[in-house]
Amino acid sequence: NVNYRAETASEESLLSEKEHQILKCVSVRQSVSRTEIEAETGLSQSATIRALKRLLELGSIQKSGNGKNTKYHLPIKQEDNKMLEVGTKAPEFTLPDKDGNPVSLTDFAGKKVVLYFYPKDNTPGCTRQACAFAGAYGEFKKINVVVIGVSKDSAASHQKFAEKHGLPFILLSDPELTAIQAYGVWQEKKLYGKVSMGVVRSTFVINENGMIEKVMPKVKPDTNAAEILEYLTAK
Repeated sequence: NVNYRAETASEESLLSEKEHQILKCVSVRQSVSRTEIEAETGLSQSATIRALKRLLELGSIQKSGNGKNTKYHLPIKQEDNKMLEVGTKAPEFTLPDKDGNPVSLTDFAGKKVVLYFYPKDNTPGCTRQACAFAGAYGEFKKINVVVIGVSKDSAASHQKFAEKHGLPFILLSDPELTAIQAYGVWQEKKLYGKVSMGVVRSTFVINENGMIEKVMPKVKPDTNAAEILEYLTAK
C-alpha cells in the first residue's frame, strides 16, 4: 500500500484545505470515485471537481477508468509495484463473486489455483481470454484445478459477462484494487502515446500450499488458457 504523505513541505503548503481533505480521503480509501469523495468530505460537486483537477495537475493523485467508472488513487511508483515472483507466498484476499458472495483464496487450500487478472469485462481481448478458459474448463476440473478471474469490474458487470458468454468459473470483483495491487498487476500502461494506470493481463498458478509456482505476465488472451493447461498437465 502507498501511504499518504506530501512529498515536500512546500508542496503541502500549496494545497488548499479542500484539496487536503480529498487527498486524505483518497489515501485512506486507496481507490475512490468522485461521488464517494463528495459523500465522505461533504464538499460540493463543483468544489470537488476543481480540487481533483488541481491535484491531478500537481501529480498528487492519479485516475483510472472513464466516465462513471473513473476512480482516483495515489500515484503508484513502478518500482514499488513489481509483479510477484515464483516462490512468493500468494497474498490472501476476500472479494465478492458475480453473485455478491465473498470468496477467499483460503477457501481453496489444498487445491491448485489458476488466478488470472484481466482489464475489463466484455472487451474483445478479455472476452476471448474468458471464453478460452471456459472452453478448457472441463480439463481444468479433471485435474482438480480452480480457475479464478479477477478485474476491477463490479459484481453486476461480472454477472452479465458470465451469463452472456456462459462462463463456468469464478469471477471476482476488485474495484478497490486489493488483490490487483497485492499481486503487482496494477501498472503503468502506454497506449497511443498516453500513459495511464491499469491492469496488466497476467496469470498466476498457486500451488496446494499457497505458494506461487508460475507467473505469466502480459499474456496473450487467445492462448493463455491452453498454455496454462499444457504447463499443468506436463508436470
